[in-house]
Amino acid sequence: MKTHVLLALVGLATGFITPAFTQTTPKELVGTWTIVAITLEKDGKKTDLFGPNPQGRRIIDADGHVFYISTRGDLPKFASNNRAAGTPEENKAVVQGSIAYFGTLTANEADKTYTYHIEVCTFPNWIGVERKSSYTINGDELISTTSGSSVGEGTVRVVYKRAEAASSKKAPPTVGTWTIVAITLEKDGKKTDLFGPNPQGRLIRDADGHVAYMVTRADLPKFTSNNRAAGTPEENKAVVQGSISYFGTVTTNEAEKTSITHIEVCTYPNWIGVERKTSYTIDGDELITLGSGSSAGEGTVRVVYNRAK
Repeated sequence: MKTHVLLALVGLATGFITPAFTQTTPKELVGTWTIVAITLEKDGKKTDLFGPNPQGRRIIDADGHVFYISTRGDLPKFASNNRAAGTPEENKAVVQGSIAYFGTLTANEADKTYTYHIEVCTFPNWIGVERKSSYTINGDELISTTSGSSVGEGTVRVVYKRAEAASSKKAPPTVGTWTIVAITLEKDGKKTDLFGPNPQGRLIRDADGHVAYMVTRADLPKFTSNNRAAGTPEENKAVVQGSISYFGTVTTNEAEKTSITHIEVCTYPNWIGVERKTSYTIDGDELITLGSGSSAGEGTVRVVYNRAK
């Protein structure tokens, strides 16, 4: 039996990641995938977990890091145009209509199973949880089956299609998996930690021009119901104000040291379809980006990353 074993991530407080695998990830799993359908089956009844038109992506890199995001296709935009000022109904729609997480993956090619080891998640109850799935692959289609969901019992079936390359250009030096060390917003000479003093965040950029990003506060409170669909107004507010995740494509200008992210899927609806331009510097395994404006107001956002080994 050929099993790919992951090493646990360590040093989160310092932002360093150890290699996720002692061996390479199965080639058939590596890459960027688009969610075509996601259903929950219970007692013979099937339900579309994120509506009839789910918007979702998954990236698995060769070192075993995995990013996943799924949202409803009809998430309502915030009237305030500010993630920190959502109404109770807007916050509820986001929490019930989306989930995103980052972690590592252990795959067993013989059994056709893999296990997610979730480290960062917009549903706090899943942080530190392992999720085991069986899978089949037929050409560019992958189907996974998992027991249980973030909204209750049942069997979750996800149909993925392998995503086409978003860019044919040479991969820039920003390609890879990165851990967020710090993220601050500067306005009128004042600096604020956007997600607290110990943000939990990751960035993955693949060689084909896809990008995935997520960041959360480290102190997101778990839902007392243990059900994403049954959060209290305060629990929903904490998630929305304390996290953001998106997937898209990225265009990089190496001469100018700038990148433009074209956001396609996002847990903050107002950013769907938006382009975000940032400048960047790289010094060894440290990446620093600067961008104008944030999902929670005006100012300059500075993010410091360390490269995952």
